Amino acid sequence: MTLTGEDYLVNSIERIGKFSKSELIYSILNDINIGLTNLDENLNSIKSYQSTISKIEELKTPINYKKLFQVDTHLQLNKNQLNKEHLKSINKGVTLLNKLTLQYANSRVEGFKRRFK
Repeated sequence: MTLTGEDYLVNSIERIGKFSKSELIYSILNDINIGLTNLDENLNSIKSYQSTISKIEELKTPINYKKLFQVDTHLQLNKNQLNKEHLKSINKGVTLLNKLTLQYANSRVEGFKRRFK
């Protein structure tokens, strides 16, 4: 499933499977889909990627190897903090915004104060 709907590869495989004389392409695309699913679900070695690339090469279409795979990495952080220079900059900005902002009196709070003074 993609962000915009059904997976393009799965959809293509289903459509190609409906045509006669498309068994070879159907089989290759199905193998590619299985390889990609395995790559998505498991930690994989370079051999897993190479195997999927070999299947893609069987289609005899031009491949841009640099853009063939997108790998999302998720790092576990033990500690996370902002750079002190960024904090100083943020504090200066907040101070400036506080000086530029008009004072606002909440009429309900002011009425409460007057009644219980």
